[in-house]
Formats: sequence, structure tokens, C-alpha cells
Amino acid sequence: AKELSPGQVESTCPAGENCVAGSCKPVAIDSASLESYTPQAIFGGGSGAGDGKCFDTAPCFSKGAVVAVEMSTCSIAKPAAGTGVNVALVMPAGSAGICGAATCLIPLDANAETGWREEAGRLVLPPAACERLNTGAVTGVSVTTSCETKTERTPTCGPWSSVDASSGEPDGGTGGGGGTSECKPTDSSCYVSGAQGAGNDCLAKADFSAAAVTQLRMTSHRVESPAAMAAPFVQDNIITAGSTLEEPSCNLNGTGRFNFLVQVNTEKKELTLGGGVQQALVGPALGGTCWAAFTDPASGLEVKQHVTTYTEIGGELQAKLVSFVMPIYLDDQAQLGSAMLVPIREMTFRARLSADKNCVGRYAAEKLDKALSCQPPGGQFAWEAAGTYEGYIMVDDADKVMVVSVDQSLCVVLTGDPSKWKGTGKDCKTSKGFTDTGAMPKGDWCSMTNSAGGCQDAWRLVIDFAAQAIKINGVFDSSKNGC
Repeated sequence: AKELSPGQVESTCPAGENCVAGSCKPVAIDSASLESYTPQAIFGGGSGAGDGKCFDTAPCFSKGAVVAVEMSTCSIAKPAAGTGVNVALVMPAGSAGICGAATCLIPLDANAETGWREEAGRLVLPPAACERLNTGAVTGVSVTTSCETKTERTPTCGPWSSVDASSGEPDGGTGGGGGTSECKPTDSSCYVSGAQGAGNDCLAKADFSAAAVTQLRMTSHRVESPAAMAAPFVQDNIITAGSTLEEPSCNLNGTGRFNFLVQVNTEKKELTLGGGVQQALVGPALGGTCWAAFTDPASGLEVKQHVTTYTEIGGELQAKLVSFVMPIYLDDQAQLGSAMLVPIREMTFRARLSADKNCVGRYAAEKLDKALSCQPPGGQFAWEAAGTYEGYIMVDDADKVMVVSVDQSLCVVLTGDPSKWKGTGKDCKTSKGFTDTGAMPKGDWCSMTNSAGGCQDAWRLVIDFAAQAIKINGVFDSSKNGC
């Protein structure tokens, strides 16, 4: 729709169509399919005279969670049973919906064309919701089971509603929005040494304060470049969801599939970097994790541990690697096709260890939004970074790596333009773009000078990170289902 004047809007849909759940659809409806009007059907069971029940959005979602969206089906996992199931789109502050200080929520009706429906054990969202997730207009999807399920018969509570009573006030808070220290987890499973002990600033899973060797996993990756990886869909649903553990009692609602592991030997000034396997394969993080080690037969890229020396300048650890292959797993299967490999060249690593050697950066509980179940507002992060790794991805290297979940090469993904660069071989080399130009797509970086522009045969990669201590038990062995 477009606004004609204050208080007046006009649909942008073609004649004969109207906006239904964000998409233009025909407005013709067989009247025989409609139920007879009763006030109870639209006033929460009431008459419209102030009785009936309404859906109190912010309190209901104050005990919810922002969840990962499977974009290929535009669906989310069905949550465990509770009082009911409710789903809301998370919007930027000051936009559409029921708004708190830092974010807005649009609750969806259950089993409705304008809302969500259950199918094959998953909750399917309107297609337009995923279209807007891709553009960043919607910043996430939140789920809660703490109050009765909202349907078309239950209006939202607010000054616009003729219904006064909430449909079920959940325990715990008013969900007023904004950051609060109340979002710091209290469950003992979140800490190795308690909420006030060593490493509590980053929810550390091990304590290395008295050891010469510290082991860590990166808990947050904030992508600065390339643009395709920094885009909301990839950043939120693959990078952030993957690097966040699946620990709801700790306000962590990720998948634990992106594990960049680090070992620091402060006596030898030695640094070990490598990828880790999916946390689901090795159990709770308090028990530790495992290095990943394998060679991808299609590309020849090798995921392994890299050992190098580091220097310390002004309290910052600094090291360089000629090359590094970073695995990002897209599911919890112990097989090669589960990983998206990111081949990084001329990688520079920088990090500041905390005084107790258990953290790089911190968990910023005070920046989280209680109305979003202690998740960060859209476009923000739950962690403060104190480390950076950067380098570049060669265009040719990226075209050798297939991203199975999207059925195209990493090169195609990084162009951000699959219509031009995805060819018959699902890569850039067989694409229309290559045929038209006689060349591979241009990046924003030149490998020959390791600087911007120039030959443009690479994409610059810059990622800021936070990390927490964790015990690394060895290299993963699939035959043992552990290290």
C-alpha cells in the first residue's frame, strides 16, 4: 500500500486483487464458504462491548525466542508443547507492529491464510515474510509457548481494541522492551564457574585462568564484508544462528553449527586455529567440542588445524596465515556435504584476551530486549567483539565450492546475483554472465596487491568476533561420534 495523505492509504495491488499476508491475491471469495457473522468470532468471544479476550503481544513474547528460518520452505521448527504456540515477525524499532523501545512485533494468526500453519511437523510462514527477511524489512521470527494461541478470533490488546482483557498473562515481566541486565542468564548450565565466577562475562564453558593454554570457540561473527555474507539473511540465519549455541536456558537460541576454534599457548606464543564440528554431534558445550578435519573431494580444500606463532602488541594478539579454510555447517549431519567451505587467503587474526584468559569480548546482556525473550533487537548483536579476522576470498576458489543447501557455488552466492551468475553447472563459470562478458564476476579486492580495486579477482572478508572458553577434546571421529 502507499500513503495518499495522513490517515489515507491506497493498495498498490492490481485491480481485482488485494494484499493478503504481504502478497497481492484475488479478492473474489465464494460467499458460501464464509461462516455467519457473530460478534464472538471477532471480539475474542465477547460482544464487542468491552468484554471478550485480546492477545497481549509484548508480555506473551517476553518468554519467547528468535528462531532460525528454513528459507527454502519458509518454515520454522515446531516448538515443544506449552500453553499454546504463537509466532511473530520481528521488525525494526519505529516500524509496523506492536512496538517497544527497541523493536516491534507483528503476531501472526494460527491456521490462517494471513498467518502460519502447521505442515509436516513444521510451522509454515507466509511467503512474503521470507521475502522481507531477505531484504531486511523483517529482522527475525520469534516464537513463544507461554500463552494461548492467537487466532483470527483474538484481536491484539491496545487502545485500538474494543476488548479489554488479556487472553492469558504469562509469568515474568511486562515485556516493555529495551536492554536490561535482567537478561543475564542465571541457569548453572550457562557457566563453568557460576554467574560470578571466572569467564562469566562470556558464558565460558571452561576455565583456563590458571593454565598456560587457553581454548576458545567463537560465539559471534559480525560480518563487515563481503556484502553478500553481511546481508541480513546470511548474517542472521547462517552466520549468527550457527555461531550461537542451542542453549535456551542461557538465552542462546542458535544451532551451534558454525564453530571457529582457537587455541592460545601463552608460554610458547603459539596460536592454533581451525574449524570445529557441529555442537549437536558432541553434546553439551560444558563437556567440550572437537576439531573438524577432512578434505573436500570436489574442491580439494582441506579443513585442518593451523599452527603459527603470534606477537602481542598493546595487549592484542596478532598472527597471519597464508591460507585457511573455514567450515560452516548447514545441518547436523556428519558428512562432507553438510559444510559450506569458505577459503580465506592472506588471513590476519587479532584478538584481546580477557584478564582471566577465558574470553574475547563479552556477552552484552544489558543490550538485549526482554520483549524479544532477551534477544538483540533487529540488526544488533548479543555479543561485544574484541577480535577480528580478515583476508580475501578468490573468485576462482569460491567457484570450486558448492553450497549444497542453495544448490549453487560460493561464487554465485557472493555475487548476490544468481540470475546472472548461476549457470548450468550451478557455478559462475557456466553462467550467462560469463558467456556475456567472457570473464568471471569482479570482486572488490585484488589478490596481487592485497588491496581494494585493481584486478578485482577476489572479495575482501572482514569479520569481528567474540569468543568463550571451551575444552577442545581432540579431532572428531565419526566412527566414535566424538573426539
